[in-house]
Amino acid sequence: MGLKKIFFLCFCLYSFIDLKSQQPLIQEQLTVNYRWHSNDLFVAKVYATLQKILFCINRDEKAHLGGFFESKTNAKTNLDVLKTQRLILRQWTIEDFVPFARLNADPKVMEYYPNTLSREESDLTAQKIKNKIEEEGWGRWAVSILGSTDFIGTIGLYKLDYETFPTSFSPAIAIGWRICVDHWGKGYATEGAKAALEYGFSKLQLKEIVATCAVENAGSRKVMEKIGMKYDPENDFTLPNVPIENKMSKCVLYRITKKEWENRANNPSPFCRIQ
Repeated sequence: MGLKKIFFLCFCLYSFIDLKSQQPLIQEQLTVNYRWHSNDLFVAKVYATLQKILFCINRDEKAHLGGFFESKTNAKTNLDVLKTQRLILRQWTIEDFVPFARLNADPKVMEYYPNTLSREESDLTAQKIKNKIEEEGWGRWAVSILGSTDFIGTIGLYKLDYETFPTSFSPAIAIGWRICVDHWGKGYATEGAKAALEYGFSKLQLKEIVATCAVENAGSRKVMEKIGMKYDPENDFTLPNVPIENKMSKCVLYRITKKEWENRANNPSPFCRIQ
């Protein structure tokens, strides 16, 4: 066993001891140590087990992990669950991370994104989303079919800040979705997005919700139109730091105001139940 592998295992042991005293751990340091032997099956299993236990400790004992897996003192205790005719939009669980990683590694799903995500990148993204829902009470919810807890994708609302998304229309609240390929063509994205819009306008009292996607992403644009959003060609934009030949570089903006949502036709109200 090499010195680096020994150091990695010692770091894991220290992590468990230190968690008991509630002292912060640094996720980046854990990740760097993992990368030294990311192709080693034994180390990979140790890393995965450590991460899972840390998630459980974070949830059940409110332990801290370097500010990223940090348990939030202002976390919402009674989180809303949105139910439609066929779907549940809910808070994330650790069991959702594996299917979310598969979704993010699927070239079909990620066709109009700059790149697919590694397992590590996907897990970090999932935890950030989960933390945001704990803080705000809403966000990009995990989606399951009624009667099942299996993860089939994510649908929900999120903030676009000018600092991280410098466009003519930010800051704004956006709606988005990402569904597993096995569940495409069933109308789930449209159904879940309608529920998220209703939550945004009726519960959060937002004045406007926007959506963005690549110009060529006909599927997402169709969903945006189905839920009543209108294309705003004057605010088309190009993503910074994305090669111009990338399908994601040129993007479009769709938007809908609260008044437009209230005046929508052929849409039952309420569309979803909030529990």
